[in-house]
Amino acid sequence: MNTHTRNRLLKEMLFFSFLICTLAITMLPFIFMSAEALAPSPMANVEGSRYLPQNWSLESFRQLMGVGDIARFTMNSMIHAFGYTVLSLLLNSLAAFAFARMVFPGRDRLFTMLILAMMVPGQVIMIPVFIIVKSLGLLNSFAGLILPGCAHAFGIFAVRQFMRDLPDEIFDAARTDGCSDFELFTHIALPLCRPILASLAVTSFIYTWDQFLYPLVIMQDEPMFTLPVALVSLTSQHFGSWGMLLAGGVVTALPSLIVFMLAQRAYVAGITGGSTKG
Repeated sequence: MNTHTRNRLLKEMLFFSFLICTLAITMLPFIFMSAEALAPSPMANVEGSRYLPQNWSLESFRQLMGVGDIARFTMNSMIHAFGYTVLSLLLNSLAAFAFARMVFPGRDRLFTMLILAMMVPGQVIMIPVFIIVKSLGLLNSFAGLILPGCAHAFGIFAVRQFMRDLPDEIFDAARTDGCSDFELFTHIALPLCRPILASLAVTSFIYTWDQFLYPLVIMQDEPMFTLPVALVSLTSQHFGSWGMLLAGGVVTALPSLIVFMLAQRAYVAGITGGSTKG
């Protein structure tokens, strides 16, 4: 083995060691939370209990189901996350296609204003959004929870940049064949943009599923709470029941992990399907 090969193997070993350490640091809190939630109740409620107990129990999850309507809260979060994700993909892709492939007066200036909007924190516009939603009579409703923010600046920017990199020859040939702008969008742009749409779907779902502040402001009745808001409410009511509360954390985290794993396959398939776009 020559010196060059030895150095290359050493660099690869260091790189993979770094990845393993990073993964361990990232996953250890979730592993400890899951183990503590699966521990028997007396062990879970004692400070300093073992994180990897020999006996496993679902008692903490049964307690969680008994103190609140977790199924309803989960359904509320599902409606919020999936509704927001679907509308976000539709509106962001439509706006991105207009900015990337259509010509209209003031397009570049409007896009510049959109980029500037990305610099405004969401907390700054929370009060104006609340006033608008309240004036429209959408408080404590899924419409008021989902509609504001569906067309967000980052999503439009990401899809627009991807569409601008698509070959112009494909769109020119389609226009020559008589395709309308809507047909260009549905039959050419969307299929070729599957990778960025899959990525945007993952980020939108995880962001919405974990969202706490905005659902807390809009949903004022307990039956309309999403899962993160309901979990915080249970924390204040059952402070000290760590096993049950950590079981709620596991229930809240699992959908994001599942969606990410499923969407990861769709992301790879989208890259493969659109790899010949150039």
